[in-house]
Amino acid sequence: LQPCSLDALSLPGTAVLVLDEAEKALPLSRALEALSADQPLALVIGPEGGLDRDEVTALVARGAQAVTLGKNVLRTETAALAALAVIRHLEGLLG
Repeated sequence: LQPCSLDALSLPGTAVLVLDEAEKALPLSRALEALSADQPLALVIGPEGGLDRDEVTALVARGAQAVTLGKNVLRTETAALAALAVIRHLEGLLG
């Protein structure tokens, strides 16, 4: 996919997970367990400093699930790798 604004993000039939550091965010592993093994997945990771509250709220209102990697705040490039590692690991366990 090409970079786009959050307002232009449209992924019909795709589970959209947005990394969020809020306490109410679902752990990534639990969100993945609830998905079908063949469902396409998109992961939204914000810039340094994360997405702002309004951006996360707007994505959730459009059907995204706010997820967390835990209490540590990671850099953008590290968060992407950590999330992919969790996804690939659980794919092996659940698939």
